[in-house]
Amino acid sequence: MAWARAICKCEDCGAEFEIHKECINRAEADRYEEWAARHYTVCDDCKQKRVEKTVDDAGCAQLTGSPKQIEWANSIRAKFINYVNARVKELKTTAKYDSNNADKYFEHIKMFKDTLNYVLSTKTESKWWIDHRTYSGMAWDSFIRNEYNNISSK
Repeated sequence: MAWARAICKCEDCGAEFEIHKECINRAEADRYEEWAARHYTVCDDCKQKRVEKTVDDAGCAQLTGSPKQIEWANSIRAKFINYVNARVKELKTTAKYDSNNADKYFEHIKMFKDTLNYVLSTKTESKWWIDHRTYSGMAWDSFIRNEYNNISSK
């Protein structure tokens, strides 16, 4: 066993921080240290600030729960917001190049945006976000589609 100890530099604040990992042998630890120094570019404090900015910019409702639950749920909410924004951007680009089906893409954009606004304003329990922490890609798409259908039928 060998411990990797990578010294990384935050691209936001310039502070140095460490990443530690237990490895099988020294060679693996050395490789990991090199890799981590290149790929871990934001310290935990700045990462948290980014999450808070994403959540604040989206105008999210205040969450309920313990401080640790709220912090965790906000990081999940930020990933959801970033996912929806990326999908909207992707759909806009696709609509631009597939003008024959642009209306269909703009309907999907509306679905994503409306559902994002609805979810951010109504899902205020940290527990709900933590329970959905494993969602990504297709799971979020399916959730958004189902939630939008529920919103539209009201």
